[in-house]
Amino acid sequence: MSPRALLLSSAKRHPFVGHLRLKLRGVASADVAARVAHTQEPEAAWQAVCALHQVLEGCQGGSATALSEAIWTALIEADRGLLGPARGEDLSVLLVAWDEAGALASGCGIQQLWRLNQELDPGADALVQPPLGSTIPPLASLDSLALVGLCAGDRELQPARDQLAALCAAPELA
Repeated sequence: MSPRALLLSSAKRHPFVGHLRLKLRGVASADVAARVAHTQEPEAAWQAVCALHQVLEGCQGGSATALSEAIWTALIEADRGLLGPARGEDLSVLLVAWDEAGALASGCGIQQLWRLNQELDPGADALVQPPLGSTIPPLASLDSLALVGLCAGDRELQPARDQLAALCAAPELA
């Protein structure tokens, strides 16, 4: 199984409003989990998610590093007005990119992280990042089945490891 990036659902009536999951495949591949405009009504959030998908869907790279950089550059250069009333200030992204040499992870708008099969590597706390800025977030090496993030602004959790898969709608990882 390829590495996965997952975000936990929100504790509200529509727990996955504003969520996007995207898989990019090529010489290097990526799994992207994102949330934007999550406080909006579902229809408005869907428009922001569609805009975000359009920004990301054409990203390519010849290595995990190049693909990660292409994704972050596309996000940084995107028209923030298309990302909802908060103009992307509420954007949370967790990205895992990989190639034959290994996997890299990066993120923004993330306040907590878990790995499903082992503890975080030293320095992986660099993935717990503020909202998207004007520079590419740090990339950290990843040797894990899945990286699960809690979006900035959500209530902090201490779930049991077996609850993580259910909370991000990925029961196949339990």
